[in-house]
Amino acid sequence: MRGSILAYPLANLVHLAGLVLLIGCIGLLDLRLLGAVRALPVAAMIRYMVPAAGLGLVLLIASGIAMFAADATALAKHDGFRLKLLLILAGVMNAGLVHAIWLRRSAWQEPGRQMPPGLRIQAAVSLALWCWVAVEGRMIAYG
Repeated sequence: MRGSILAYPLANLVHLAGLVLLIGCIGLLDLRLLGAVRALPVAAMIRYMVPAAGLGLVLLIASGIAMFAADATALAKHDGFRLKLLLILAGVMNAGLVHAIWLRRSAWQEPGRQMPPGLRIQAAVSLALWCWVAVEGRMIAYG
């Protein structure tokens, strides 16, 4: 990574694209689950947004590993980096819980219905976690 003038900037660009894809898709879905744009069917959003968010996560992980390899010793000691990893784990676990608990139930997915309170709480937590991941990632560059 250090031997190439383009490798790190390219990995950083892929990382940014993955972040935009992940947070854009999950953010839109979370906002819908919180009650925004009730005319949009939740099931359709899930069908399109979740795979795209998954692709974003894959891009983030692959590029993140490449960038980590360029400066592993310093990053491993960085509190912000470790916090970012924990936040990513929490975000992925929250998404897994949403899928395990809520996606098996279909009654709430009907257009115009209000989401159950527990699902709205998980959507708010998801939105906060993924935004915090993005902020923490930027803070690593400055600290």
